[in-house]
Amino acid sequence: MGSTAFAAEPPIRFGVDPTFPPFESRDPSGQLAGFDIEMGEAICAELKTTCDWQIINFDGAIPALNAKKIDGILSGFTITEQRSKQVSFSTPLYSTASRIMTQKKNDFETNAEALKGKHIGIVQGTSQAAYANKHWRNKGINLVSYQNDDLAKQDLALGRIDGTLQNAASAEVFLRHRMGQTSI
Repeated sequence: MGSTAFAAEPPIRFGVDPTFPPFESRDPSGQLAGFDIEMGEAICAELKTTCDWQIINFDGAIPALNAKKIDGILSGFTITEQRSKQVSFSTPLYSTASRIMTQKKNDFETNAEALKGKHIGIVQGTSQAAYANKHWRNKGINLVSYQNDDLAKQDLALGRIDGTLQNAASAEVFLRHRMGQTSI
């Protein structure tokens, strides 16, 4: 009896923006790491295929999916009405709050009145950017838009902005590992 060869399942092309630890980032050796990467690898193992990680900017994830450049997105998306009109979501895997991250030497209230005159970084396409644009734009708060999270955090570390509106879990990891702080 001859052997039967089965065609290998094609890899799943997951879009990921590796600037959001602990969800997705690069480890010291440059390899992708984080919760979303581990989740993707588990999905691919269950489906007996491999993951083909496609590096994308967060705000380009939905357009890449709709253009069929990727098969799925594994990058912490908040489910919103607008996004739900464009893509299908799985059951939420986790929930996290948003926080304003500042340098430790800066201490200010985070309401709209106290933020007047401050330069606050937002990452394009995030729910934090949507919130800031809706509630803070045209209220004397200088919103500085960034293409990815690393750039916003870099400008914060260099003192170019007063704060950045962040996913709380990602901000906590950044502060702990890169800036030597322990809270936001």
